[in-house]
Amino acid sequence: MPLPFRESWTGFTQKGLWSGESLKDGEELFESYWDMWGGQESGITSQDDDCMYALTTTVAGGGYRMRSPRMAISGETNPTLVFYLLYTADTKDFAVEIAVDDQPMSILRDFEIKSSEYGRWQRVEIPLGDYKNSKYFQLGFKGHALKAASGFCCIDNLSVLDLKAKDLTAIDIAGPKKAEFNELVEISATFRNSGSSAVSDGDYKICLVKNGKTIAEKDGLALASDVNAKVTFDDNPTPADPEETEYKIEIVYDGDENLSDNIGAALPVRIVRSIFPTVTDLSGDTKKGVVLNWS
Repeated sequence: MPLPFRESWTGFTQKGLWSGESLKDGEELFESYWDMWGGQESGITSQDDDCMYALTTTVAGGGYRMRSPRMAISGETNPTLVFYLLYTADTKDFAVEIAVDDQPMSILRDFEIKSSEYGRWQRVEIPLGDYKNSKYFQLGFKGHALKAASGFCCIDNLSVLDLKAKDLTAIDIAGPKKAEFNELVEISATFRNSGSSAVSDGDYKICLVKNGKTIAEKDGLALASDVNAKVTFDDNPTPADPEETEYKIEIVYDGDENLSDNIGAALPVRIVRSIFPTVTDLSGDTKKGVVLNWS
């Protein structure tokens, strides 16, 4: 898969082919979808309040590895893995691994398990610049538990991207597929602070672009790193709008170090012309006043 790659298991879904495996011979193999949690199972709240990936084992000392889809670096100057990690008092060890061009997994970073960090989400940032010349690579997230435990390690809000200090990204645009003249059209825009530095509300603007022309703008929101946000715009189509109208979201941020992702994908909206009753066969007679006849 090309970069940027983002995964937060939103709505219990996943991008690409994730897989999971037990690390103790003879034990049950856990497939990845069993380990997407909303948090109700353990009392752990996901980092982005939606869903997360949880490592599980059924035996004391057992372990679990989750494998990412294959990814490829192509021209990125600072390819970096960013994710959020939570471990519990049941965690024995945890490491991030990498397999390059189908070679065996090797340790990318080994983590020290600290009691002071139990139950806390921590941001992890690992450079991947040493793997620029690989055809592709696959990441592994491996942990062992002290006892049989569900969710002894959790992963959330993962990105593999060309990391910049300042980088806002247009993620998504949503709205109706069709609208009539003067009908209120609500357009929602999702964007993300993909940079490693926080941004303030006065640093940037979110603009609604219709058929290539900016028609509305809003001040940005204060965002920490790796956070998504949403704003909503309203528009009223007019007779001047073409039937095939197109909306886009543009982020205007003077400090942005990556302008390639500041304009989002297009939202096509078909503008429907209202059909009113018409009069046919109209005729008139003015001999005795005005008399009109029609059908």
